[in-house]
Amino acid sequence: MGELRSIVTPLHRSTARDYLGRMVDGKVEAMRVAGEFGADYWDGDRRYGYGGYAFRPGYWAGPAAELIRAYGLGPGSSVLDVGCGKAFLLHEMLEAEPALSVAGIDVSPHALAGATDLVRPHLTLGDARLPLPRADQS
Repeated sequence: MGELRSIVTPLHRSTARDYLGRMVDGKVEAMRVAGEFGADYWDGDRRYGYGGYAFRPGYWAGPAAELIRAYGLGPGSSVLDVGCGKAFLLHEMLEAEPALSVAGIDVSPHALAGATDLVRPHLTLGDARLPLPRADQS
């Protein structure tokens, strides 16, 4: 097995989250809403998910650069982000290395619609639990 990498975790730890508060107040309803992966999950109240997940230029630049470095990605390298959401990480990877071949798949039409213009053409609506919606399954 490979080396354990903690590339995205520092970003998650940089924002205070009231996990306990999110667990005790209407959790069943919050889980139902979150499971739809719609507007409430991405841009609604934090109890349902991300709660205002907007593009912030450079926010994902560090993890993008670290992934490119760690895996030796360069022109012509391919990256598939399964469960890409709004694909902000893919956006930053393209900013850092424009010659990458990137693709993202997510189950949420709302998330994909919220992607940046740079990366939106590389995204596909689909469920990662099913065969990938690509002719070559790549």
